[in-house]
Amino acid sequence: KLFASLDSEGKSTLSKEALLRFVRVYYRVLSETVISTERSIKESKTIRRLEVDEIVDVLEGPLKDESVDISRIQGRSVVDGTTGWITVVGNNGTTFLQECVPVYTVVKEIFLTSDLQVGSDTLRLLREGETLDVLEWDKKEESSGVMRMKVKARSDDGAVGWVTKASTDDVAFLKLCAPP
Repeated sequence: KLFASLDSEGKSTLSKEALLRFVRVYYRVLSETVISTERSIKESKTIRRLEVDEIVDVLEGPLKDESVDISRIQGRSVVDGTTGWITVVGNNGTTFLQECVPVYTVVKEIFLTSDLQVGSDTLRLLREGETLDVLEWDKKEESSGVMRMKVKARSDDGAVGWVTKASTDDVAFLKLCAPP
C-alpha cells in the first residue's frame, strides 16, 4: 500500500521526482523579504523580493550567520525558479519564512482538469474542504494568464490533474494548509 500511494502516476515505478516530493522541505514567506546572491548578508546583493505566501524549496540550511545573528537558507522559488539566499529569522526576531507542507485546501469549488490548459478535459469537480497534495508547482497557463498546479486529491479516488490557484481577478480557489 505504501508504494501504491507513492506511485501517483500509476507506472509501477517510483521516479526521482516522486521520491523527492517526500523528502523536500518547503518554506512559506510570512513577511516580505528578499532573495539574495550570497550566504553572508553583508556581501550579498538583492536578486528580487519574495511576496507573502510565496513558497520556497529549500536547497541548503537553515544556517546561522553568526556575524549578524540571523538564520538563512539557500532556496528556490517555486513560482519562477529564482535561486538564492533568504533570511528565515532576522536579528530582531522577525520570522520571514516558516516551514510548510505542500498541501492545499479547496476554498471555492473548481474543476480538476487533465492538462495545464484551462480548457482541457474536466476530470471532476473539487469540492470545498478537499485537500490536495502538490505534484508540480505553479505554472502559468498562457492563454488565460492564471497560475495552475498539478495536484493529487487526498480523497478515496486519488484523482490527479491540474487546478487553478486563483482567478484572474484574484478570487482564491485554494489555500495553503497550516504548517506541519
